[in-house]
Amino acid sequence: MKYLNVLLLALFVFSFASCGDDDIEIASLAGKWIKVYDEGVATDGYVYYTFTQKTERTGFVLIEVSDVFAGDSQYEREFALSKDYKQITIFKGMYGGDPETQTYNIISLNSKRLTWSLDGHSDIEENFEKIN
Repeated sequence: MKYLNVLLLALFVFSFASCGDDDIEIASLAGKWIKVYDEGVATDGYVYYTFTQKTERTGFVLIEVSDVFAGDSQYEREFALSKDYKQITIFKGMYGGDPETQTYNIISLNSKRLTWSLDGHSDIEENFEKIN
């Protein structure tokens, strides 16, 4: 009976300790995402991120921005995921410096929703919904 209690306690501790990574389903990243804003925030456009994975941790992203005042623009970038899949870095490519390189901390990712924050700015979260 003592061994059963110890085994159950060990399973409980293991299950509890591993819960944090359940919020990131990296296989769900591929596809098209639209940025969603908090309720009550007015927007005059949209932002799409379309991720295409090359390997488990790298790939391409097409960023499409439409703004009533600034117009429409598209950016083709590459991305790399950290070994623990908790960060994604979006950059221009291997050649030339890209002053627009951004690293985001992935807070949650599943087949319907992506939430991240700009590295160093954890108080500002961005949310996305998968559209295909």
